Amino acid sequence: MGVLHVDLLSESSHSEQADDEGWIEGSAERNFHAVCDNVNDDESIVKADPRIPKIGDSHPTLGYLTAKDIGCKQAGLLVWKVSVKYESAPYQETTNPILQPTQINYFAVTSEEPIDEDVNGIPLCTTAGEAITGITRPISDLGIRLAKNFISFTPSSFYTFIDCVNSDTYLGFSPGVLRVVNISADKQFYNRQEYWAVQVEIHARKPYRVPASQAWYKRFLNAGYRAKFPSGLIGHAIEFDGPIPQPVRKPIQLALDGTPLADQTQGIWLTRPVFSTVAFSSMGF
Repeated sequence: MGVLHVDLLSESSHSEQADDEGWIEGSAERNFHAVCDNVNDDESIVKADPRIPKIGDSHPTLGYLTAKDIGCKQAGLLVWKVSVKYESAPYQETTNPILQPTQINYFAVTSEEPIDEDVNGIPLCTTAGEAITGITRPISDLGIRLAKNFISFTPSSFYTFIDCVNSDTYLGFSPGVLRVVNISADKQFYNRQEYWAVQVEIHARKPYRVPASQAWYKRFLNAGYRAKFPSGLIGHAIEFDGPIPQPVRKPIQLALDGTPLADQTQGIWLTRPVFSTVAFSSMGF
């Protein structure tokens, strides 16, 4: 059992109907003849044929219309008539969205970041002069959301900008301060023409004890269990906390050359870039 062939009988042109509040709904209809090979074939066999549109399918030429209702009536022993009604989501006629300017919204974004000094610049350590690590504090970044309509959107552009830092001055922020954290694009229609509503979320980080260009660098203490000895060899660091020297039982602060710092209350923080850079102006907002 099955459908031998499907023929398009007719299709109506697009029509529109507006309600009292100015909301407009578009509609169209397409009619098919389906010829089966068995008199026992029923409506479910006809509707299941891949050549018959399904609920939710887009109109082949009017992409803003989707199939909302599919009627199926037997017109002969082996012949069925299928009517597919397409409708659009309600919309209102407005000025051309492509001509609208970029919309900008600002908001706060808070995260926990490690610190090594108090608000007065005094190193965090015990009263015995031992450095304290693992302390964090909330860091509030400035969130920026850009929204603009574009005629087209290339999905691969997502990878060009997402998780990247600005290499140019953008929105008044110096290079290195901004990072793209989210991109979304929704297909819309205006006067039956497709366009894309694109949103980009950016976080602006206030540099913490680094220049602006390193605002998004990862920052970590130059500390560990291994250190460089005067001989130049590197091995497990030794502590003299008793009559017999023994390997350190916790990480120690290191100088830039890898030797133990004389003052263990003063840590040296290292920074490393972890995000690629790109010119944000090329996004087109």
